[in-house]
Amino acid sequence: MKSYSVFCIDQIEGENLDYLRARDDGPMNVGFIDFDPAERVIVATEADIRYQESRAFYDRRGDYIQVPPKTKFPKENEFYATCFHELAHWSESRTDWKGDYAEGELRAEIAAAFMLAELGVPQSSDLTNHQAYLKSWLEALRNDNRYIFHASTAASRAADFVLSFSRQPVPDLAEIPF
Repeated sequence: MKSYSVFCIDQIEGENLDYLRARDDGPMNVGFIDFDPAERVIVATEADIRYQESRAFYDRRGDYIQVPPKTKFPKENEFYATCFHELAHWSESRTDWKGDYAEGELRAEIAAAFMLAELGVPQSSDLTNHQAYLKSWLEALRNDNRYIFHASTAASRAADFVLSFSRQPVPDLAEIPF
């Protein structure tokens, strides 16, 4: 378990933080609203993402992700949650992750939640997809009380991997003039 200190953006100073601040861009668009940081992450991975059909999946053999077009989702955050879930699956072979199907789904769900939180995209309240996996996750937890920790650690690695494509390098503190 790790602990983190969390600060309000108004408590932090720096030039490169403006993209994290809330903006008032006037009235909302009636159409789909892009979350710019999430869009940048998706594009930066250079994953082969095909926006078509009505279901989302990662095809391991073809090494591509299929996601329905944005307009097929009832809310923007559900589109991004789906993209990040599939990008977590896309990361499995790239990070040498090994696990069974149910653990892979839990890993992908947690990784998507981590990425949404880091990028400031609201979490989805639709739990329909979770219900299908809940029985196997609960059984795994009964058999191994550390299961959630293993899945969370793997999810953190997946999220870090996907986000690494768009993260700016953090300067070494020794190089910063005071």
